[in-house]
Amino acid sequence: MSAAVRVTTALTITIALTVLLAAPPPLAADDFGPLLLEDLPISTGSEYAGRASACFDGSRYFVVWTQFSDWTTWYDVYGRFVEADGTAPEAPIKLGWTAVHDVLPAVAYREPYFVVAWENQTEVLVRVVSSDGQPVGSQLCVVSPSIDKREPAVATDGESFLVVWRDSNPSDPFSHDVVGQFVTVDADGNASFPPSCFPLSPAADYQYVPAVAFGVGGYFVAWTNESPTAPGDFDVCGAFVDTYGGVGAPVQVASGVGQQGR
Repeated sequence: MSAAVRVTTALTITIALTVLLAAPPPLAADDFGPLLLEDLPISTGSEYAGRASACFDGSRYFVVWTQFSDWTTWYDVYGRFVEADGTAPEAPIKLGWTAVHDVLPAVAYREPYFVVAWENQTEVLVRVVSSDGQPVGSQLCVVSPSIDKREPAVATDGESFLVVWRDSNPSDPFSHDVVGQFVTVDADGNASFPPSCFPLSPAADYQYVPAVAFGVGGYFVAWTNESPTAPGDFDVCGAFVDTYGGVGAPVQVASGVGQQGR
């Protein structure tokens, strides 16, 4: 199954599902079910909701997003299940909140738990959610609070989770690096992590908006990177990361004049 998440002009989150029927390759047009005729509202309320992320647990989707709650906690992180038939029978769940803006959530699943990661500009936080939608334990900050921690992404190898984000460089306030942290979730849903994160892009200049996926070669983390030879031009770079935190040599994915990335 595939899912496309979008934010409507009414600032509510909707999701559309396309059902892929079982059929041997190659697939013909008739092998795909029809697109649902109506969008499915995911978020509730009249205030802003957006920046959604989603993953699949083998039977249903879990969608997370940022939504304005009130003038005390401002923007918070919510989640909601979407069934494979395109319904969302359960109410949204409030997952994360602090006294500032909690934004840009990302989510990954390893049976029987989801891990949701998000940022509030000075912290990267995670929350474990059970497969029945119940938050487990409290939200945890995976890195010592400091200025400008942004844009988390998360993936899993089926055992632990790798959370990556953009972090300010302590030796150069105008430079940003991509860093990572492993999060382990035990059988009871308790999350733990090493005392310190590790660098993925310790080069000079500016790296930001990381993405991460796991495959045969281990994790691959990609990011946008300011060109070391042409300031103002941005390339897409990446690196393989093994399950012990070993980082391979940087890989240049895309380059050219101007900006590559997102």
